[in-house]
Amino acid sequence: MKKLLVVLLSILMVMTLAACSNQGKSEGEPTPADVDPKEIDNNPHGQTEGRFLAISMPTLAADFYVQFCDLIESQATEAGMKVTRESADGSVSTQITQLENFQTMGVTDLIVCPVDEEAVKETLISLRKAGMNVHSFAFEFGQDCSYYDSCTSANQKAIGEKSAENASNWIDATFPDAADKSVKTVIISLPVFEANIARDEGLRTITNNSKVDLVAEYELTAEDAVQTQNFIDQMMIEHPDVQVVLCHFASIALAADEQLQVYRNQLDLDHFAVFSCDYDDTLVSRMIASLKNDSFIRATGTYNPALNLVFEVTMGQHDDELTSNKIFYFPVVSFTAEEVAAAQ
Repeated sequence: MKKLLVVLLSILMVMTLAACSNQGKSEGEPTPADVDPKEIDNNPHGQTEGRFLAISMPTLAADFYVQFCDLIESQATEAGMKVTRESADGSVSTQITQLENFQTMGVTDLIVCPVDEEAVKETLISLRKAGMNVHSFAFEFGQDCSYYDSCTSANQKAIGEKSAENASNWIDATFPDAADKSVKTVIISLPVFEANIARDEGLRTITNNSKVDLVAEYELTAEDAVQTQNFIDQMMIEHPDVQVVLCHFASIALAADEQLQVYRNQLDLDHFAVFSCDYDDTLVSRMIASLKNDSFIRATGTYNPALNLVFEVTMGQHDDELTSNKIFYFPVVSFTAEEVAAAQ
């Protein structure tokens, strides 16, 4: 009888503990694993005080990413947040480890520019299920908001089109009486990701100008200065009469411009131009130098470089401007050498 009583009391204790552990949780309430990531909302909707922001960049070896982090950190600190930044140094595994470490550090908010979009997907879902507000910078993940709470992006084709428009305007101003197909033009493209391919499509709209003869497109396999400069050497052998070069990235335009200085004696300096996409301080200085033909970079097409918007969107200060897939699109603008010089 005593043994039976002990067993009954043990069962009762287990049932009581189980009831206590489930107290406050309604029957059928989903666990984090059951939640559709698209339905998660970790966006702080404008609340910043006391939060912890992490910034994860693919590299901090490029001026653009350093300037970007400096700006975000200053905004976040002013808003009462703790901030940390990490460089993945181009390594997927390093970035994933850093992202996982952010959770143990108590990070509440994350701005991430992935080294590899596909590779970080599951990690980002895990962070969001744990309650972290994730903002994707420049990567839309196929407009699937399972992987982010908000995203800042730009229409890549529109950026390419804006660069082509800059080139077309310069051609019309520089060669007002040129015949059709008389202005020899080259594109240095980077067809490695969907977004890059879209930008290159935009660059090719330069052929909408009837004066343009697109004599070659050199396809990079990576954002590589050496490969770019090798293409410039190849271009000067194959098309020594070229007058316009359109470049996929600012770094590519800078590398092309540097190599073109070797051929200054072969070029008509007033009638030769390089056109870029994107925007950074080094590019601006080279654009200003082009006014004295010390550079050939005449203009760039880019999304609005007021990158303060990234922090604001991350913290939910532009919620009403997000698309249904939680994307904020930057306006696309152009800057000519004359414009950036006047702004100095």
